[in-house]
Amino acid sequence: MNEQFSEEILKIIHKKTFINEWKKTKFKEKPLIIFGKNGSGKSLLADYILNDTTVIKIDIEFCRNKIDFNDFLNMSFNKKSITMMFKNDKKNDNRKSIIIDDLTYIQKNDKSLFKSICEWTRNIAKIKNHKIIFICNKITNKHICSIYKKCFPINTQMNLTHLISLTEKFILKGDEQLYNKETIRENIIRSQYNLHTIKNNLCFHKDKVDNIHEVNLEQENTLLIMKNLIEKNNVNYTYQHSLNDYSILGLNFLENCGNIIKFNPMIRNKKNNDKLKDIIKLYHSLVQGDYLYTMIYHQNSWDNIEHVITFNVYVPLHYYIKNCDKIKENQLTYNKYLSHSIIYTHNSKLLTQNKYNIHVIFKIYDLFYDLNNLNHFKDNKEIIRKEINYLLNYYEIDIKILNKFIKYYEFLFSNKKIDKKLFKIF
Repeated sequence: MNEQFSEEILKIIHKKTFINEWKKTKFKEKPLIIFGKNGSGKSLLADYILNDTTVIKIDIEFCRNKIDFNDFLNMSFNKKSITMMFKNDKKNDNRKSIIIDDLTYIQKNDKSLFKSICEWTRNIAKIKNHKIIFICNKITNKHICSIYKKCFPINTQMNLTHLISLTEKFILKGDEQLYNKETIRENIIRSQYNLHTIKNNLCFHKDKVDNIHEVNLEQENTLLIMKNLIEKNNVNYTYQHSLNDYSILGLNFLENCGNIIKFNPMIRNKKNNDKLKDIIKLYHSLVQGDYLYTMIYHQNSWDNIEHVITFNVYVPLHYYIKNCDKIKENQLTYNKYLSHSIIYTHNSKLLTQNKYNIHVIFKIYDLFYDLNNLNHFKDNKEIIRKEINYLLNYYEIDIKILNKFIKYYEFLFSNKKIDKKLFKIF
């Protein structure tokens, strides 16, 4: 379906013949630069164009990892790929491609990486053996303009008629009878011509067509990759398309296996035990992958990254298909582990930046508990209030911080509940 969708976009923008020529020979002349508004199918199109190669991506995740651009490219382009084990075409064993997605984001958020990319493109004409695609939203920055001039341009801009046709054919998938033309047209306009938002509103909120919700594009794209991996169930495809999302994909498989396989502790049978063992093996594989990634990171040996894909994607995919693939009606969900990790990191920063000691905060919680639950005389309660005030003032603790961390205290001491109304007194 994604291939048909991309082919339809190429047909609309009159680039199908050119892309076929570029894939055969013209890529040796110039790279491609795909530009257009958010949600116009740029990334999907780039993946489709390079679907016969091992794709190396420079994207948001790359920015977060703060990896040296030139070192990464040298290792990625020159190393032997594990996918060579599964290819019969020896002539194209070392054929790799690169997608930089996207220049606009990188230029705004990672100046150092953007500078490295600009310097690298000065000699881009010498790179003859690799297909290269740049993606950006706008051609306004002078450095992006310079890159643009060295590339074959592909503009993904489509009009309302085109988007209505794409929506009816690929997004609604037979549900177009649920919506009249005017409803579809209004949603496209209100979604600012963003295909991701259009899909979100028309497919996942059929009963609330008029509600426009923001889409987490990163989550949606990752789930799309996950669906493709399950559908293809192909070793070569798995390694080609997991190079930039191996950590998240592994956690997603773990999340969805846990959601689908329901265990009843009162029922002990071989089938349940086998499923439980498979989830434990899946989790163990992720642990091994994380450990290997840590070693690669510290030793700067990025040529071994495909072995991480083995533990973080290929093995979890095997256990998912073994236990869950028959449940077709299940909707894949994005993992909660990352969000929990982000919350934990944010809370840790709050403590560090404000120089708070968690033991002091817990001491204050104990005092609040005593104030509210113990039968002290009035004088004793006043002593507790003064002690709380002293700790709050001495350590300059914000009441909002107390509110935030109280759940940890109540989790650790389940028999102690604190009335937050007491905070208002202080």
